[in-house]
Amino acid sequence: MESEKEKSEEERESKEKHCDESKKLESNKDELLTFPSTSQDSIPPSLLLTPEETTTPVSESAPLYSIDAYRTQRQNKAPNIQSVTPVVQRRAPEKSRPQPSTLNEEAGKLQNRSALLAEVARLREERGSESGEEGDYVPQQPCRGTVSITNIQLPLKVEFVCSSHNRTGRPSHFFFVLIRYGPCNIDATPLATAADAKNGDTISFPTSVILKDIRSSFEIDVEVYSLQHGPGHRQVTGYAKKASEHLHTAALPALNPRRSSNFCLVGSHKITLASLGHGKFPLDKVPFLSPLEGNIYLQLNSEGHSNVQHQGFLTMFEMISGYGVWHRRYFVLMGCTMSYWNHPNDRETKDAEGSISLSSSSSQCVRPVKRDSCARPFTFELVSSVPQQQDAGQDTFAKRWFSADSKEERLDWMEQHNQALLDFHTWNRTSGTQSQQSNTCSSGNLRESIL
Repeated sequence: MESEKEKSEEERESKEKHCDESKKLESNKDELLTFPSTSQDSIPPSLLLTPEETTTPVSESAPLYSIDAYRTQRQNKAPNIQSVTPVVQRRAPEKSRPQPSTLNEEAGKLQNRSALLAEVARLREERGSESGEEGDYVPQQPCRGTVSITNIQLPLKVEFVCSSHNRTGRPSHFFFVLIRYGPCNIDATPLATAADAKNGDTISFPTSVILKDIRSSFEIDVEVYSLQHGPGHRQVTGYAKKASEHLHTAALPALNPRRSSNFCLVGSHKITLASLGHGKFPLDKVPFLSPLEGNIYLQLNSEGHSNVQHQGFLTMFEMISGYGVWHRRYFVLMGCTMSYWNHPNDRETKDAEGSISLSSSSSQCVRPVKRDSCARPFTFELVSSVPQQQDAGQDTFAKRWFSADSKEERLDWMEQHNQALLDFHTWNRTSGTQSQQSNTCSSGNLRESIL
């Protein structure tokens, strides 16, 4: 019995020992798993585990419980975070700091870029000025001029002319032409009938009209009026008398002191700048039974009052013995003629070395020469026609190059040349009919009679 009691006491003691050991292990586990609340910076480097320490095997004396495995896993994970993050925090500010060499390189790049942009802007400005594309270009206006209207001819229908010649007595139709420019300039031709048709079927009026100092946007109204005298006209007047007698019985209003004209408008035409160079003009508002043919013939002459004057030195390109040579001359531009001398003092004592007429130029304006065509700066071009001695009917075109001393002088010369060309081409218009007029003006007739 006593031996059994001793055995039971030993078993109890062993159990208590095991319980004490388990409690100690649990307390050690809690101490290992709990971390202090301080930050990572406050942890001393002696307590941090390095990757070499994490890879060391677990001591053989420690029992391999599940708690030990969990502890080793926590120990393997924690040092990686604590050992890597400080390195990253130390290297980040080192990369963000700019180095002096890189700053100098960036500053040099910016300076080069600004210099390149300035050079590109300058080249674009020069290219725009050479091509004639000026942003502040102001369109030029042509000068005033004078327009003269002469040799007015009014053709009639052949049937009416033949019947009027066979009829005796008073003529049945009277005509006159009214030329109106504005409210003040009004001119009228004398009355004429079919008997005054010296050219068979055309009435010629000796009136000449000259309009001075008018704008290029002029509008001249040419109106043809007719008065019909005959039996029908008498019936109309008799009916008017009967109507007036009937109105006398009632109260009449105040009579108008102005007397209405018996002439009626049978045709009109508006002459503008585009009409210069032509001789035949259609009439509007012509009645169907009117004896007029429907056209009117006028001789229009125009002259511009150009006051272009400019002078200065230019370097002109000339061909001598097949070689191109630049010669410096003193040029004087007056109207459409440009003369040149070797020196300004020679202008008063000597005749001009030569002259260039802008009226023979086929171009409407003067333009700068591109640098790929001529390397000389500030050069402009004038195209003129040169008549050939062998073939009188054919002309050849010659390009003349002039170089100025500066960009401003070239712009001044080009502006004066363009103004002279604009004045000339505005008031001197030619067409195919003008050559016919020059042939017929010698005989005094613009229209050939059918009769």
